[in-house]
Amino acid sequence: MRNSFLITREGSLRRVDWFSQPIHPQREDMQMQNDFRKSAELAKRATTSISPAAAYKLLRESPNSLLIETRDPTNVPDEHRVDGSIIISMDKLVESSENSLNLAELDSRLEDKDLLIITT
Repeated sequence: MRNSFLITREGSLRRVDWFSQPIHPQREDMQMQNDFRKSAELAKRATTSISPAAAYKLLRESPNSLLIETRDPTNVPDEHRVDGSIIISMDKLVESSENSLNLAELDSRLEDKDLLIITT
């Protein structure tokens, strides 16, 4: 949709859409924030939160566990990388689920349906 500008009575420019309706970038930003908050809340309901110490213990004691680091790989310094973990950004995980990709395509270890997955 093409955007236009309208000069108000006060002499200022106001961005409007094709039908001369005001466009409010703040509303768009707020909608994105609300969508993110809703997604985060749904994720919290579907998962169990644990402390880093508990995650470390599970990884050491459960041979069938795997850590997925969900930061962008370029943002994970070498000293923060955990041996044997997978680094897949959250964007990539979401994209894969939205496109109904088999997660094993990202890493073959994810083929195991009994795998205990811990994410950051």
